[in-house]
Amino acid sequence: MKRPAIEFLRWFAPMAGVILLVTYFYIDSQRLAERTRIETGELLNVKLGAGVLDRRVQMLIGDLRALATALGLALPGLLRG
Repeated sequence: MKRPAIEFLRWFAPMAGVILLVTYFYIDSQRLAERTRIETGELLNVKLGAGVLDRRVQMLIGDLRALATALGLALPGLLRG
């Protein structure tokens, strides 16, 4: 006749290991999903900011072209689009 404690551990230890392993993979997948969500949001913000800066630089270049043309400073090759 086997001891009840050993029989209990024979069933409990593998089940506890499986539960811990599944829990670890679940938590890891949740962390990955959260990191991906944050990275996507940050990437969107960076692209929107770059678009705003690009538009403002293009406006500045247009203003400089107009100013140079108005002042007769058409520098060959420097202000061409």
